[in-house]
Amino acid sequence: MIIVPLYAFLIIYGVFLLACAGFFVVNVGNLVRTGTFTFASLLATFLFLSCTAIVVWGTWHTLQAVDWAQPIFNFTYASV
Repeated sequence: MIIVPLYAFLIIYGVFLLACAGFFVVNVGNLVRTGTFTFASLLATFLFLSCTAIVVWGTWHTLQAVDWAQPIFNFTYASV
């Protein structure tokens, strides 16, 4: 019997957040390396960071009551 728990989605979401954090670090690194501290680039960086923070807060606020140990589905091998 194969049981897939609900926290499998949480792991996928965590990988997505790590990818977004990596993009943010690369973005800030490129801004520092090239010295392009214009208003537009800083505004875009700020908007990306603030939208990411709002999404993380909304996720935490919405999903804090979820039981992550619940199975999504059970797959049972049936022998005939």
